[in-house]
Amino acid sequence: GAPTSLTVNEGQPIGTLTTSKEGHHLTGWTDTATGNPWNTMRDPVLAPMTIKAKWEADQYTVRFLAPGLTPNPTITDQTGISYGTGLITDPGTPTGTF
Repeated sequence: GAPTSLTVNEGQPIGTLTTSKEGHHLTGWTDTATGNPWNTMRDPVLAPMTIKAKWEADQYTVRFLAPGLTPNPTITDQTGISYGTGLITDPGTPTGTF
């Protein structure tokens, strides 16, 4: 994860921060005092501050396969399933010959 604190020369940007969160991707950083977006590669640090990572849940597609591992033509893929929600719609009983 990212460091909990670091020292930056006044007037310089923070630089690259490496961090991760399972099932999510980093969308940016926010200055906690102002709520404004913070670009760690561009924005200069002018005083002590705190920034917070902004995360977005990864999205997945669920595909239901017929016997033999081929896409089931009678059941539509479910897209946009967010990590950690566990929410997919019961596709029901497939119909047709596989």
